[in-house]
Amino acid sequence: MDPELQGALYVMPWLAKLFPNSTGYTKLAHAAETFKQMLRELVKEHEKTFTPGSNRDYIDMYLEKMNETKNPDSSFYQELGGKTRTSNMFLKL
Repeated sequence: MDPELQGALYVMPWLAKLFPNSTGYTKLAHAAETFKQMLRELVKEHEKTFTPGSNRDYIDMYLEKMNETKNPDSSFYQELGGKTRTSNMFLKL
């Protein structure tokens, strides 16, 4: 990307959405969505194979904390209907 364009986007980031193809915003948005989908699938797989007390990694530790939490004000609290807040682990999924 042209350094002058980078400077303009730094000062006026909304330009990226006005000219998504010229600024690379389209590619960046696609890459971010692909990454989010990968994380969603990883979390779903961990939820299926989760065994309390047998943490394999950070995701399992997060899921265990969610299962332990009864305080609705906690960021680990599970929402009604089984919808979890595991997206807090990495980014807003």
